[in-house]
Amino acid sequence: ISNICHYAVNLSHIDYLLTINGLLMVFVGIYLYKTNKLFKMQIGEQLLYLLVLAMVFRVSSLIWSFAIYFVLWHSIPSLHDQITYLSHTVNKNTIIAYVKKAFVYWLVSIIGLVVLYLVFKDTKVFEALLFSFIAAITFPHVIVIFKMFTKKK
Repeated sequence: ISNICHYAVNLSHIDYLLTINGLLMVFVGIYLYKTNKLFKMQIGEQLLYLLVLAMVFRVSSLIWSFAIYFVLWHSIPSLHDQITYLSHTVNKNTIIAYVKKAFVYWLVSIIGLVVLYLVFKDTKVFEALLFSFIAAITFPHVIVIFKMFTKKK
């Protein structure tokens, strides 16, 4: 954060925010458990996932932990939802068609990331640039997925 906006975050503020966020999540969880049948049915499974993620983040580096989370808990389900939305079913043919359509975009992103790494890997701003690159990819992705789920309903 300090490399991007030249502001040093006080670590005690992060502790307070995490504590407040954790308490809010507990209270919202209790409320949803009492008022939402779907939440009540899925709470055991979701708590198991949370436990597994906590263990992965505890025993792995931040990069590996995030990579495991991103692939297993985000990317694969997201790809499944996108293929279902576009093709109304997920099978070998729809997966291949999706990969063919998306491949150029993935390739451009990977090439951009590799170039970014090769040019800036030895500089102090590499992490800030990497974070900005990921944000630049994530922002349009969020808009597209939001519109997809809005139309889906």
